[in-house]
Amino acid sequence: MASQQSDAFSALGSEQFSDSEAPNSSKPTPSSSSVTFNSKKRPRTSKIWDYTPGAHNDSFTNSAGKAVWRCKFCRKEYLETTGSKAVMLHLQSAHSITIQSTQVIKTLSRQASIAEAFQHTNDHKRRNLTTEDIGSLDGALLEVLYIRWITTCGIAFRMVEIEEFRALLLYLNPAIDNYLPSSHTTIQLWTIRTYTAEKVRIQQKVQSALSKIHFTVDLWSSPNSLAIIGMIGHYISDTGNLQHSVLALKELDGAHSGQNQAESIMEVINDYGIASKVGYFVMDNASNNDTMIKALSHCMYLNTLYYIVNNIIST
Repeated sequence: MASQQSDAFSALGSEQFSDSEAPNSSKPTPSSSSVTFNSKKRPRTSKIWDYTPGAHNDSFTNSAGKAVWRCKFCRKEYLETTGSKAVMLHLQSAHSITIQSTQVIKTLSRQASIAEAFQHTNDHKRRNLTTEDIGSLDGALLEVLYIRWITTCGIAFRMVEIEEFRALLLYLNPAIDNYLPSSHTTIQLWTIRTYTAEKVRIQQKVQSALSKIHFTVDLWSSPNSLAIIGMIGHYISDTGNLQHSVLALKELDGAHSGQNQAESIMEVINDYGIASKVGYFVMDNASNNDTMIKALSHCMYLNTLYYIVNNIIST
């Protein structure tokens, strides 16, 4: 028992219990704060918690029972209620450790997203809606970012026709009416155009992959009771990085049989021109997935046979 108590005390390092907590200890605690190991419901994500003793969810309290952040280098303490700015200043001034605020990280992420979207803009011709000075906006970039927003957030095409929304954008940039159409049918055309351009880009990526293309496939019912089959490809890109791309999210016509699913998946594989790069499939344990894999193997066999025969005839 004494050995177990000794191990428990030593595991706390410089942390010590009071006399009432450690009967064998006759000296008062040299520290004014204590530690508890009750994890909080919400996990801590701020980088400042990388520089405290113990795990992220270990909680320290001072002599007044207030929760504090404690520096693992110099034992400096700050009340958790004061926020993270003082802690970041301490780490920077005392230990030369710089932590970017969440807002800065979000801003950098948004800037990177805009830069990445700029690379995907199409070079098709665009007509200004007016002949006025159009300011500093890039119409191609606005189109890509707008379509990404409405598709990610499930925004209706008709949002562009709502006056309150356009008034907000007009306040942010008076030249917005020169770029953003006022008809939902044009937004629909933008969406199709963006989808087509993105699909061509993904086709080029998977065809130039250094590895086989491995797939995760799933079938589920949408809120409006449509059978939707999703297909994601995982591969090593030509730059040597592990990447994944959504290859299909399409309605499955007919029965949910394995044969029907196999034909739909084979259509996607042929559409992207990656039949020679097919690797493994990862799915759940639904019984029709076994049937689907067998049917898919048969389709792959016929596809290879057709390719060989075609080459023989052409030569």
